[in-house]
Amino acid sequence: ASTCSMSPWVQVDSEAYTTCARRMNGSVVCWGSNRNGIVDGTPGTYTMNLAPRLVPGLTGATDVAVGEAVACAVVAGGAVRCW
Repeated sequence: ASTCSMSPWVQVDSEAYTTCARRMNGSVVCWGSNRNGIVDGTPGTYTMNLAPRLVPGLTGATDVAVGEAVACAVVAGGAVRCW
């Protein structure tokens, strides 16, 4: 995953250690604890990421939710993708 420029955010959700934001263009960025790869997509790493990182391969998000060590987004068409 890479860091990203900040386009307008339309939704933010978080749990105790991780935050994700859905941007106007349908992409999602996350930051905070990387438990189970929730921030950078690399399972098994528990690093702290202070800068928002783009969720790789996720486009067209219409909703985002963050739980304990998991995040999910509803994408265009109603499918749900979790990471």
